[in-house]
Amino acid sequence: MGKKQQMLRWMMVVGAVIATISLSLSYVLFTGVQTAEARAKPSSNNLVLNPGFESGLTNWLDAGGDPQTNTQVVHSGTQALQLGPAQQARTQTVTLQPNTLYTLTGWGKLIGSHDYSQISLLVTDNTGQLYGYQMHFSDVDWTWQGQTVLTPSTIKSALIFIQKNAGTGTFYADDISLVAGRNPLVWPYEANSIWNTPIGSNAVYKSTYIQKAANVSFDPVFFSNLQGAVDYSTYPLYSPDGPSYTVGGVTYGGRCKGTTNYGTIKLPDNLVVGDATLAPNYSTPNNAAGIVQPDGRTVVQIQPLARCDANGPANGYRGTESDLYGDGILGTHFGSGMNVLGGLIRQSELVNATPIMHSLQLEVWGRKYFAYNQSDPQPGFRWPAANPDGYAKDPNYGYCTLDPCKSNPDTSFRQGSLMALNPSLTPQSLGLTSAPAIKLFYALQHYGGYVVDDTGWDDNQIGIDNSALADTNLADATFVNDVNTLFANLQIIDNNSPNSIGGGGTPLVKPAPAIHAKTLTPLSKTGWSATASDNSADASLALDGNVLTGWNTGKVPYAGENIVIDMKKPRTFNRVDMDSSLYPFAHVQDYDIYVSDDGVNWSSLVTHGSASRTSQITFDTQTARYIKIQSTGGSINPSQIWAVDEINVFNVKTL
Repeated sequence: MGKKQQMLRWMMVVGAVIATISLSLSYVLFTGVQTAEARAKPSSNNLVLNPGFESGLTNWLDAGGDPQTNTQVVHSGTQALQLGPAQQARTQTVTLQPNTLYTLTGWGKLIGSHDYSQISLLVTDNTGQLYGYQMHFSDVDWTWQGQTVLTPSTIKSALIFIQKNAGTGTFYADDISLVAGRNPLVWPYEANSIWNTPIGSNAVYKSTYIQKAANVSFDPVFFSNLQGAVDYSTYPLYSPDGPSYTVGGVTYGGRCKGTTNYGTIKLPDNLVVGDATLAPNYSTPNNAAGIVQPDGRTVVQIQPLARCDANGPANGYRGTESDLYGDGILGTHFGSGMNVLGGLIRQSELVNATPIMHSLQLEVWGRKYFAYNQSDPQPGFRWPAANPDGYAKDPNYGYCTLDPCKSNPDTSFRQGSLMALNPSLTPQSLGLTSAPAIKLFYALQHYGGYVVDDTGWDDNQIGIDNSALADTNLADATFVNDVNTLFANLQIIDNNSPNSIGGGGTPLVKPAPAIHAKTLTPLSKTGWSATASDNSADASLALDGNVLTGWNTGKVPYAGENIVIDMKKPRTFNRVDMDSSLYPFAHVQDYDIYVSDDGVNWSSLVTHGSASRTSQITFDTQTARYIKIQSTGGSINPSQIWAVDEINVFNVKTL
């Protein structure tokens, strides 16, 4: 990104002259309480005319450079907009309602360079103030981007703006959409999920000892949407635990060299996520990933994801999937067992004109802060987290082995803690001056943030979509200090629970609007039976429809331990849900799934993953009579048996 674009995105001021139109714009950020009576139900009515350019350039005004359509490079249909290599732009005026929620989405593809390219919505209010909502594109694959838009209280004009800066590349845009309401691809999970429930008036705020850290950073999560995508395939997935290797004087950690077969995964063709490095610079990022599958609702979660070559295999540990229309609690932040997409700061959300209307992902140093008591039923974690890190109890390097925790542990501060800023605070009282930090202030005051992982060193982190890293400026000392100040003033919402998310009572701001999706119905289990390697007599209790009964092994998990489901005849299916929520740590740590027609001759590996207290497991569609879920050995708590309360099987259709 060029200096001019960096200033536009960071300082929120733009002065651009594009051929026949001249814009002198001043962007405004919404940072306070949203005034939104501004809630609209999701709509399929696209406000953009000729959104896929199937009628050529009809309805699209030339805003400089005279860009044309292309019939060879398209996302769908027969045409797409082509811009470049010179600076070019097209616009379309749209009619919007004030103080109303919309979702802007579109597909883009950039070939030949990294020239700044965008699909944006520009809204001017009656005072002449401009509000900007930008989606920028840099990938050679057709890539989807989306943005939540909350319009200002008055609107003079609004237009869709598609532009590419001068350079050597070519930008293609297609299938632009602007609809009223919330889109779960942009703003995921149900309205009453932990991520979308505001702090309540009954919240109990507890001061704690969190401090400013030596470092502040953003932990990137690699988000991809494969619903409607064209540039993706199914690739082999392997473990991320290969030997280190040295290339060009750099020693890599070996994530890309793992060879244990973990099945397959659908990925964008040109997605590349680099290996960890050990020398000369030490960097072992989480590199979690959330990949929305073609069904438009299933999120495959990986950590760490490594893929050193485009169009090649990937490496990573696969955890429970999640449903964009579900609660979004569990996933592959393995330090807590929590979700990778919930609470994520998405592209332009830190710098656009819409307030952040969800809780955040927070990460701090476990050695300094996380209390750990082995006799606690949930040592080192609390709801909604499912577990602590595997090293949490290490007496030398585990949780609470450094001050301030070591001297006086705060037993409320654990993985999964909901942290928030007290309502008595203001940006002015904290001395905050950077606009993005003030946006974070209101998000943390109204929704809070969940502790989802251990940074492993003196670093305060916030989870962010990898494509949104361009919106941050960690070279700005004022911004870094402001973020550190936010962390140092966080308090624990000590009565956060499944029955009082955010502490309960009257929410500080309006909750997220509801989203609606077809309910997924599992296959009927009538007549089904189950056997198991251990305690086989109780295996069918995992199929009885009662989560208060179930099967357990009666012994410490070991490799090869399994439960086999007999569906009595061949069935077609692509998802298995496994509920182990009755007992802490009762889920098996890692599993393999196989299928069979006769219960004797088993298929090659269908999928491998890491379980959680509830595990949603998806895979390529199978037709078989038997399903075997087999432990590969180990558990988060080695003394815990493997228990399964209920198993359901689905055949999920693409939406």
